[in-house]
Amino acid sequence: MSPDSALAAVILGAVQGVTEWIPVSSDGAIATTSRYLFGSSLSEGVRMAFWLHLGTALAATIYFRSAIWRLLRELVSRRGRLTPEMWFLGLATVVGGLVALPLLVYLDQFSAALGGSAMFLVGIMLIATGLVQLRRREPGTRDRTQVTTVDGVMVGIAQGLSALPGLSRSAGTIGVMLARRISGGEALSLSFLMSIPASVAAALYAGIDGGLFVSGSALLGVAVAAAVGLVTLRLLLAAATRINFGKFVLIAGVAVILAAFFEWVV
Repeated sequence: MSPDSALAAVILGAVQGVTEWIPVSSDGAIATTSRYLFGSSLSEGVRMAFWLHLGTALAATIYFRSAIWRLLRELVSRRGRLTPEMWFLGLATVVGGLVALPLLVYLDQFSAALGGSAMFLVGIMLIATGLVQLRRREPGTRDRTQVTTVDGVMVGIAQGLSALPGLSRSAGTIGVMLARRISGGEALSLSFLMSIPASVAAALYAGIDGGLFVSGSALLGVAVAAAVGLVTLRLLLAAATRINFGKFVLIAGVAVILAAFFEWVV
């Protein structure tokens, strides 16, 4: 089956829509699916994964439209003076971009062994974070009005590293925020909100680099990713109050380590 076919676009768009929000790497899932179902190379699969982020960015924009509008109103009313939330989101986006850019430029030069090693280390850190969360009697209580510069830098680094296939953006950013004692519900919302500019930037990079703006199947994939992503995002955030975030991050760590072993073996 051709990676440019309509069926491939539907399948890959659905995979992106589901995996963007859960603690697995959507880029890794798309790259793996593209490779084994459609015969794509790693760079082709990752480029398509970045492009499909446009769909889930649209889904997040629709879901968080009230929050985005609130941030814009506050920015205007405060005459450019940033709230802690604005500073956090902006800083995390800039830091994430600075970390991700060299990884994107030299993606083809990263060996599977190097990628697997990075994934293994991240998995260990996520497991450690999950165990700490499970042992804490009191969950994190900090909200978006209490985020700091250190939070923004650390979360930005986690987001930037997710440019490597196999590293989950949501697991990494949520894990860092939980470790910084930000509440679970706020960590989810902030992680998904900050994914919007990063996802749009990744999609623009892939669209320009791969000429995907004029591909009908690529645009179909974006539409499917947006529709599926909006449904799964609503379901996940509706269940946020019932999520055990210690287990959430622990499972993410195990998944990342298994993916690392897969990279080493395959």
